[in-house]
Amino acid sequence: MFVKQEICFLILSSVIIYLGIDYSIAINQIEKYGIKTKGKIIVYKRDRKGYQTPTINFTTNDGKIIEKEPYYFAATDFNKFKNFTKDEGKEINVMYYKNNPEKFVIDGETFFNKITIGFMMFIGLILFIVGILSLFGVIEMNFKK
Repeated sequence: MFVKQEICFLILSSVIIYLGIDYSIAINQIEKYGIKTKGKIIVYKRDRKGYQTPTINFTTNDGKIIEKEPYYFAATDFNKFKNFTKDEGKEINVMYYKNNPEKFVIDGETFFNKITIGFMMFIGLILFIVGILSLFGVIEMNFKK
């Protein structure tokens, strides 16, 4: 193997922690300084693993039309099996960041979003600790067996 497993753990954990911090800052900014408005669910897009994410259309206070997926949307396994076609066309509340309206979240889901981001950062922290402990020889990682 050309790269030590410890380094891979440290890189992966750093990316996960960075994303968690970025999402946390964005959601806190939106929650503090965000502007609430009405949006409309255009369609639910299904990814390769079956998770569905809504594409939402809304107009900002200054008249800019935004049509995209929320900046952060946490889908659960229940989301794979539920049919969301009845929700298409439904009006919902969104909150967007006034300086960058492309960063928006569905209003009312910030608590769940924070829980999932916290879990993501916890996993990143565990991977980081395992990488550091393995790098210093406290624990041994061997995936060759």
